[in-house]
Amino acid sequence: MLRGNEIFAACRVLFGPDIQLSHEFLTYLQASGARSAYRQRAKEVHPDLVAGANEQVRKEHSRLFRQLAEAFDLVTGFLESRAVTPHCSPAAAKSAPQSQQPPHRESHKRADRTGYFRGGVPARPMQIGLYLYYRGAISYRELIEALLWQRKQRPSIGNIACSWGWLNAEEVSEISRSTRNGRFGNRAVAMNLLTPFRVRTLLNFQRCHQQRLGDFFLERKILTDGALEHLGAELSEHNRRFRNRSPRWQTRQTAV
Repeated sequence: MLRGNEIFAACRVLFGPDIQLSHEFLTYLQASGARSAYRQRAKEVHPDLVAGANEQVRKEHSRLFRQLAEAFDLVTGFLESRAVTPHCSPAAAKSAPQSQQPPHRESHKRADRTGYFRGGVPARPMQIGLYLYYRGAISYRELIEALLWQRKQRPSIGNIACSWGWLNAEEVSEISRSTRNGRFGNRAVAMNLLTPFRVRTLLNFQRCHQQRLGDFFLERKILTDGALEHLGAELSEHNRRFRNRSPRWQTRQTAV
């Protein structure tokens, strides 16, 4: 059971030290407000903002970001536990609108025998790897090689979680040995060793500390600096156009 002082301390981290905290504040606090505060604070303390700074500054931002993630996790848990109290009647829950089902996904031409895609670029936001493939700039084999290369360069989720004190070495080993289906993060959630929010935070931190996928194509001279820059500008325009048009379900797909 969470104590009031723990919730207040987490709210101070999330909303800042100047926030006027009271039990009334907690009563009216909504999940949307907590998410908004988290996003704003993350923009201020995210480790990626000081990637070029000295080690001490980078460590401090990592500590602040971890502290922010833990505070948001605690406040979110508090709000979820509050939601199951009689504030919301079953009738209200039944009257809530159902999630909109995604429309039928459009199909595209398959890759030709050389492994290069020969169809149109899908009308949805995407990241650089898939865009290069759909533009015919790289083959499917080169895309997979680049993703494997990037995966080897980045720190493991287990190591990050250990360094943050969210897991210990024994728990990481237990998760790794698990025969449950899914990736490390999914297994950790199923085993009640990590929350879904913490897994998302670890994945976000991991992505910020991996090499750019484009570096793979430059190192192997698959693409030139100029070509990659041009295609990157194309991708930015493509995503800007379709992110504004696409339903929200399309922007939540796994990044490649």
